[in-house]
Amino acid sequence: ARLFLMPNRTCFQVVVDLYDVGPEGGKERISRGQWGTRTGEAGRHVTVEIEMRTIGYRVTEGHRLRVEVSNYDTTYAFPYFEPFVVRLYHDNAHPSGVDLPVRRG
Repeated sequence: ARLFLMPNRTCFQVVVDLYDVGPEGGKERISRGQWGTRTGEAGRHVTVEIEMRTIGYRVTEGHRLRVEVSNYDTTYAFPYFEPFVVRLYHDNAHPSGVDLPVRRG
């Protein structure tokens, strides 16, 4: 995942989850990744690359993909307890997104 962010503190973290969402709304996590720093620059844009690993996954026809971005994941990553806010940008100048390899067949 490539995220364009602006934190309000030097210490912040982000978590990205990629889900397969079925027609009835049920979801299954395909992959996840997290990134954090204690040496960021408050009020300055930063581009973050988060490696998300999955060996292989087939998305069933009629299903959708959902990307969820959050600041905490207490199940997999020890949270930063200092309060912070991070703005996520997604526009022409800051195209945050997830690149997915596709294999046909």
